[in-house]
Amino acid sequence: MKTTLICLISLLCCSTWAQQPKPISLGETYEIISAQLSEKRTLNIYLPPGYNKADTTKYPVIYLLDGGLDEDFIHVAGLVQFNSFPWVHRVQPSIVVGIVNVDRKRDMSFPTTMKSEKQKYPTAGGSHSYSNTTTPIPPAP
Repeated sequence: MKTTLICLISLLCCSTWAQQPKPISLGETYEIISAQLSEKRTLNIYLPPGYNKADTTKYPVIYLLDGGLDEDFIHVAGLVQFNSFPWVHRVQPSIVVGIVNVDRKRDMSFPTTMKSEKQKYPTAGGSHSYSNTTTPIPPAP
């Protein structure tokens, strides 16, 4: 028992364990002002290994509408990273752009004429602005 305790204390005091932790990085976060939506939006972006802004290599881009760090960005970017490793090679190296939600019900729903839905989801119906269309799609009859 005494030997086990001494070994444990030695491990905890070892200089390699006393180093400061380093953050894990899977991408970068940017904030932009959307002229179309008249609001600030946060983008999480994953770039494949070897990406070089000055290079002419073209990459597919995956856009995540639920792209927050507490939504789909981390696991989708991780899956893209893993599946594009040369020894796995299930997908091409790709860029992942996660768009963080501000008001999901507003951005991803059509306008409604149903009173109960308007009361339950008062901000719903703004998908025409989010999708950048110039003419709102009329509600279904």
